[in-house]
Amino acid sequence: MKKTSYKQGFTLIELLVVVLIIGVLVTVALPRYQKAVDKTHVSELFTIAKNIKTQQEVFFLANGYYAADCDELGADLPHGFEEDTSNPGSYIFQRGSYLYVLKCQNDQTRVMANVQTENFFASIEMYFDQFSDEEVKSSNKGKQGKAFCYGKNTQRGLNVCKSFGKEFQDNVYWL
Repeated sequence: MKKTSYKQGFTLIELLVVVLIIGVLVTVALPRYQKAVDKTHVSELFTIAKNIKTQQEVFFLANGYYAADCDELGADLPHGFEEDTSNPGSYIFQRGSYLYVLKCQNDQTRVMANVQTENFFASIEMYFDQFSDEEVKSSNKGKQGKAFCYGKNTQRGLNVCKSFGKEFQDNVYWL
């Protein structure tokens, strides 16, 4: 009796099917992964901005006005934030390709913070509970104590803000 030997291996069709399946998985999974990473960075930024806003409100109750910057506030910024010498009052932090920018106060009304890469931008703004200047009060009527997120010209940023926001109005998601 003669034994026939067969070579074991994969056919070209089987290999092509595997490559096709991997390609489909990558096409579906990569954007979801990117959105999750972006959302993590914006969530971290939201927490930092909320902490600064709370510190500003406490400062206001003690002094009757908001601190002009993080130094006057004595803000407890996370490790790694440094003052941006090219933009006074701003603090920056680089994590990988993501750049965080934080302003403890902007025109007596709000804390502003954004995170960005080459093709991603999202900004969080939180309005103070009181405004210390009458002119500012009238120009920002109805915004006191509110917060919003916007994605400024990037679909990735808008998608992340949409996942946080409850109401879309005037090109921002109100939180």
